[in-house]
Amino acid sequence: MAYCPELYDAFMLAIKAIEGSDGTKQDIKDKLYEVGQNYKGASGDIDFDENGDVQKPFIIKTVRNGQFVPY
Repeated sequence: MAYCPELYDAFMLAIKAIEGSDGTKQDIKDKLYEVGQNYKGASGDIDFDENGDVQKPFIIKTVRNGQFVPY
């Protein structure tokens, strides 16, 4: 359950890329890069770099006095 938002985002990006493509592997890949730019997903903002790696900010938190705070 910890990665549900990321799974949802991956699924939605794949569906959008497939729907917007001509069905070929290369076009699906190209569309994935296209729809994956400035994507506002359930897990936050998503961007792909030129290598296809996800560029996404993350914050490490800890619990202090019963509250989540930046580490």
